[in-house]
Amino acid sequence: MTNAYEPQRSQAADPLRTRGFRLLVAGLGISLFANLMLRFAMSMWVLDETGSAAAFASILTASILPTILLSPLGGVMADRTNRRTVMVALDALSAVTVLVCATIFSAAGFNLAAIAVMQVVLAVLDAMETPTVQAALPQMFRSHGEDVMRRAMAVVNVVNQTSTLVPAVLGGVLYAAVGAMPMMEITIVGFGAAAVVECFIRLGAPDRG
Repeated sequence: MTNAYEPQRSQAADPLRTRGFRLLVAGLGISLFANLMLRFAMSMWVLDETGSAAAFASILTASILPTILLSPLGGVMADRTNRRTVMVALDALSAVTVLVCATIFSAAGFNLAAIAVMQVVLAVLDAMETPTVQAALPQMFRSHGEDVMRRAMAVVNVVNQTSTLVPAVLGGVLYAAVGAMPMMEITIVGFGAAAVVECFIRLGAPDRG
């Protein structure tokens, strides 16, 4: 009987199986998937509407460069702030950004300038997301030791790496299947869901080292 219960005990004792960490990973995954999926779909829309490879490349570049260049600043921003509040705010702002642009497109149709602005804003917000989550890990696991911290960081990195490949493919498939406006509606719901999930994450006080 003792052996039968040992796996259950080890699972229950694993900090990475806690509700808080699952919510953290779920919020990150939903947000990153929605962000990159929409940004790639919008680039495809530009190509379809303009027929210009240069416009497509420019919009795609605008959606990628800020994430690459500003990611280090995301870590600085998250250093002494309430990480949960930042995560919720990032996803709420992403949802509002897409909603505003969707309203513009519904009223005026395709608008290249609005797409360019949306791509840049989403890329900037994306640059802040993963560093904020990484900065939250010490708060969540500070009492569990370095091994748990490394495992938690590995999980976050896997989610981040997966979110750089899969959403682009999925975004192209969904765009071809349903079009640009339904894609925007899907991502608004995705960002909203991520923000709601993150509201239930419990974190300790920020480190002041």
